[in-house]
Amino acid sequence: CGCSGTFADSDNDGVCDALDQCPGSDDALIGTACDDGNACTTGDVYDANCGCSGTLIDSDNDGVCDADDQCPGLDDALIGTACDDGDPCTTGDVYDANCGCSGTFADSDNDGVCDALDQCPGSDDALIGTACDDGNACTTGDVYDANCGCSGTLIDSDNDGVCDADDQCPGLDDALIGTACDDGDPCTTGDVYDANCGCSGTFADSDNDGVCDALDQCPGSDDALIGTACDDGDECTENDVYDANCGCSGTVIEGCGGCTYVTINSNDFEAGWGIWNDGGSDCALISNSSYANSGTYSIQLRDNSGAASSAFTDNLNMADFSEITVSFSYITVSMDNPNEDFWLQISTDGGSNYTTIEEWNLGDEFQNGVRYNESVVYAGPFTSNTRLRFVCDASGNSDWVYIDDVVITGCQGGPVLPTCDDGIQNGDEEGVDCGGSSCAPCATCSDGIQNGDE
Repeated sequence: CGCSGTFADSDNDGVCDALDQCPGSDDALIGTACDDGNACTTGDVYDANCGCSGTLIDSDNDGVCDADDQCPGLDDALIGTACDDGDPCTTGDVYDANCGCSGTFADSDNDGVCDALDQCPGSDDALIGTACDDGNACTTGDVYDANCGCSGTLIDSDNDGVCDADDQCPGLDDALIGTACDDGDPCTTGDVYDANCGCSGTFADSDNDGVCDALDQCPGSDDALIGTACDDGDECTENDVYDANCGCSGTVIEGCGGCTYVTINSNDFEAGWGIWNDGGSDCALISNSSYANSGTYSIQLRDNSGAASSAFTDNLNMADFSEITVSFSYITVSMDNPNEDFWLQISTDGGSNYTTIEEWNLGDEFQNGVRYNESVVYAGPFTSNTRLRFVCDASGNSDWVYIDDVVITGCQGGPVLPTCDDGIQNGDEEGVDCGGSSCAPCATCSDGIQNGDE
């Protein structure tokens, strides 16, 4: 009574169905190589159930097999996510299908230069260094700069900060306009630079005679009077005319009033000093036709050194003269102010003491560079030791008066007409133009009369 049955092995693999690990397949396949048909696996073998399988190939461990991996070495999950490609010229950087990081080239002005590097946003960088016109008349050589701004070089030929196109004073500084200057014209005052930097002033003509003050021979009077007829009120003169200073004088009528005029001395200095003498270091006899009235020689006086700035005569015997006239010609150079002048003086004691007969001041009696001819009348008494001298009263060695053609004449015999209006104390006057036998009494504080400036 052996119990037996039929060996059940449906797949004929020698392993009964009850114990068959691979029903329908030969269990001997287990562990042998196979091909599971999946490119994503490697080392395919039959497993314990005779299923063919292998190991997933995923070198970058991103869950995507190498065969299907779009981003070998990277996680395919990066695809489409934001990144930074390190290029300042791109924007919107993302990982592409190959996990390459890239963005869109940013060039807003389409000049081929990305916005991040664009020197001229909104303009073509190719303009840099090319010619343009900045619309400014004050510039030249206009070019586009590094920022595509159009600019040029300021045209300022005189370097005064004002461009040539707007320059009121080409070649000069416009800042001069309205400032003081010297136009070199002695006839103008208040000289200033005008809108064109021309230096000009106001014509100074205080007496409205058409001759400017600086050249006016007759301040306060019309120069047109010079040389015209007048009446000096002296019955012993004739042919009275206005002289170079508009003083009215005439030619002495010899014998008038019993007086006979004679020439005491006449010197044009062409043959030397004659009766005149050099007073010192600021006196000289020079040869220069520009300063001589006739010939080339004249006396030059300068500075204010007293006797050293003078020229004086020898002692002259004038005891027989009741009146003398000193005539001469002169011209001044470089006198600076109204306090600069020169004098004619007389001494009746051989030069120990002098009295000023007349003086001539800059701006009053003379202007520099103008020739004048003078005649000074002076009444005695005189002595046998009478001297005359000219003295310069300026301020330096560059202030000069040149004297020429000095003629001394005198009245011999007969009375001298009264001289009560010559501004000099002479004759038997007790004061300037007062007292004595011919003039009105001099004002005093005890004469019982309101006079003078009482």
